[in-house]
Amino acid sequence: MTKNLYILGIAGCLLIGLLIATGFVAGQLTYVPKVVEVKVPEVEYITVENTVYEIIYETIEVPVIRNIVVVKEKLVPVEVPVYRNILPRQWGSVDEFVEWWEAQEFKVLWNIDPENNDCDDYSDGLQMEALKQGYSVSQALALGGKYYGVVVVDNPTDHAGNMVLIGNTYYWVEPNPDEFKIIKIVDRD
Repeated sequence: MTKNLYILGIAGCLLIGLLIATGFVAGQLTYVPKVVEVKVPEVEYITVENTVYEIIYETIEVPVIRNIVVVKEKLVPVEVPVYRNILPRQWGSVDEFVEWWEAQEFKVLWNIDPENNDCDDYSDGLQMEALKQGYSVSQALALGGKYYGVVVVDNPTDHAGNMVLIGNTYYWVEPNPDEFKIIKIVDRD
């Protein structure tokens, strides 16, 4: 009996195994896909009237205001300085230089405003006026009130003046007409 039960147990296991295996395969082979219902929209066609418009171009004249600038050239005579290639003139004496200085109307000739100008403006003016008349005058800067060790300014500040060769001697000239003075600096030779 035990043997029959044993065989029966084995046969039952085989049968269950066969059923499971067959059902599984049968289920795979007999699978039916599920059908889903999908609604497709209906297309409706309607008739539309097509109206075409004709484009008409019309030319009209419109006044336009333009700003026109007219440039006219005008020739203006300009005084051109004449430079001569000659040796510069020299003053023969201090008195001759002082006469020349007094004959000049510096404030008028230089167009210098005494309220807004200082020593370098007067120095420029003296040099330019002398050069126009053929005299050689250079500008000179006194550092700390001295020029080549000679005191030329009462206070120890930097000051612009002029250097003039009169005869064989160099002189410092204070160019401000209100403070005019001549100071001997050194003999040339």
